Amino acid sequence: MRHHSIQNKKAPVGCEAEGALAANQTRDESVALEMVELTALMGRLALRLHDTVVEIGYYVKRVVAAETAAIRAGL
Repeated sequence: MRHHSIQNKKAPVGCEAEGALAANQTRDESVALEMVELTALMGRLALRLHDTVVEIGYYVKRVVAAETAAIRAGL
C-alpha cells in the first residue's frame, strides 16, 4: 500500500486549463514565427529570381545588339 504523500494527485481543472491554454499559445506563437521566417525566405527567393531574370534580360539585349551590329556591318 502506498503512502498518502507520494500518491499522484491530479491538478485542479482550472490549472489544467491554464496549462493547456499556455501550451496552445506557445505553439501558436511558434507557428506564427515559422510563418514569418517562411515569408521572409520566400521574399528573398523572389528577389533573387527577379534579379536573375533582369540579368538574363540584359544579356539577351547585349546579344541581340551585337548580332544586329554584325548583320549591319555585313551589309
